[in-house]
Amino acid sequence: MKNRPRMPEPQRRYGRVIYALTLAACIVCIVAPLLAMLRPQQNVLDPYFLFARIFEGAPPAEVWGASGGAFPGGHFYLRHPLSGDGLAHFGLAAIGCSSAAWALLAAAFGYVRARDRLFAAMSLFVVLLVLLAMSGLVGAGG
Repeated sequence: MKNRPRMPEPQRRYGRVIYALTLAACIVCIVAPLLAMLRPQQNVLDPYFLFARIFEGAPPAEVWGASGGAFPGGHFYLRHPLSGDGLAHFGLAAIGCSSAAWALLAAAFGYVRARDRLFAAMSLFVVLLVLLAMSGLVGAGG
């Protein structure tokens, strides 16, 4: 095998954290729809109407209206953690979308240990942007 350069430790930290969290999010997002379909009465929204309207190409307002009311709001999984749709939202929003923030925190720690202040600061800046976007304070587009 050729002698390849070794990837810097902060980047390997980032890769390990992203890999683990993405895998966890995938597992949660595979199990959650099964729970939603097996226990529709314990969901925030009726999955049968929700999925039917989505596959018909209905606009978002119509999808939410047909499935039991209005959009339940961002991070509704905090109020309904054991429902199928709450668990799916948790997998997507809390694990999947935040995985970049957690991985960048690990990388920033590695950059601090390597005394690379510029990359540590840039990593922490992007962590801040991700967290602000997840909170809803900062958004892109309409």
